[in-house]
Amino acid sequence: MPTPEPTALEPYNRKPYCKWPCDCPKTAPTCALGVSLLTDGCDCCKTCAKQLREECNEKDPCDHHRGLYCDYSADKPRYEKGVCACKCQHKI
Repeated sequence: MPTPEPTALEPYNRKPYCKWPCDCPKTAPTCALGVSLLTDGCDCCKTCAKQLREECNEKDPCDHHRGLYCDYSADKPRYEKGVCACKCQHKI
């Protein structure tokens, strides 16, 4: 019996969240009280950090000053969109 040939995996095209050259607003956004103003994940523009349970991605980072990180585990196998989760001991 012949051995079946391995099938090639279809390439996956990630959504391009970052675009260069950067095209930022002239003024930085005004963030809500307690929300950090960060450089976006593309190293381009200032943005208000995403907070606990908000959607995040490579461009829209979570507020690392509050112990948050972007958890991509629910978006397997792409790991493209995530949700801000806490790696901290205290409540936010």
